[in-house]
Amino acid sequence: MIPLTLVTGFLGSGKTTLLKRFAANANGKKFAFLVNEYAQLDIDGQLMDDAADVIAIPGGSIFCRCLTTTFIEQLTTVAERNKAEQFDGVIIEASGVANPTVIRKMLIETELDQQFDIEHIIAVAEPNSLLKLLTTLPNIREQIQAADIVVLNKIDLAGDDEIEESMRKILEIQPNATISKSVNCDVDIELFNGQWNLDLDGEYAKCKDPHYSQSVISIDSKPTRSDLHGLLARLTGDVYRVKGWVNCFEGPTYIDISSGKLSITPVKTMEHKPSALAVIYNSESTIDFEMINTTVA
Repeated sequence: MIPLTLVTGFLGSGKTTLLKRFAANANGKKFAFLVNEYAQLDIDGQLMDDAADVIAIPGGSIFCRCLTTTFIEQLTTVAERNKAEQFDGVIIEASGVANPTVIRKMLIETELDQQFDIEHIIAVAEPNSLLKLLTTLPNIREQIQAADIVVLNKIDLAGDDEIEESMRKILEIQPNATISKSVNCDVDIELFNGQWNLDLDGEYAKCKDPHYSQSVISIDSKPTRSDLHGLLARLTGDVYRVKGWVNCFEGPTYIDISSGKLSITPVKTMEHKPSALAVIYNSESTIDFEMINTTVA
């Protein structure tokens, strides 16, 4: 049996940061990473270290009918590869909008439960946004409900009351969860020690979740970082996540909006060409993508 750990958490909570730590601390162990991206662009997979064995699955949630076949195909390929390569474990990063409660049902239906054994489901959350998200997005509750470990990340950005209330709410949803508080997902977790044994009976998600929409902003020009900041700052209240690389006038730049905060970071290389940003937003938002694309054309 191949041990499997699933990492869930809302957009921008720190899932990819956690995966990068797992890869960096592998100590010679061989892991396969399956990275699911809700947007059409593969951003998170390219953020992983080049030495990591990464399989990207963009374009939706692996737990919805639209991507289930692709996900199963990739897991089947990993199982075949395992015969020769002998993986020490498989780590799956679900998209930030995923409802993971169907994972056991999915493995049983495809008989992949004969190949993979779920060791942990880890949910990553941040106290600044968790309480609000729990009242608006049902998938967030289901991510915590499915988890035996919850990483409460970015505690350096939250007050003591927010942290305590978030911990109380997590244990209210999943009393058996172990909570690890962290900054930048700096936590010590034993990935494969067979602790997960929750009784879940979820259903596959619909192909189009009414809570989320996604788009891609293609950027043909070379905007200055200042101009790009001015344009994207208007979006911070309307989007759940924006990320990607832009070849700015000053040089390659990584863009990230999460939890309403915009960061523009100079980088050495463009990991994705041409310049493009993946945008995930509330379906009820009235973002003028035509205006944005015209501005950066």
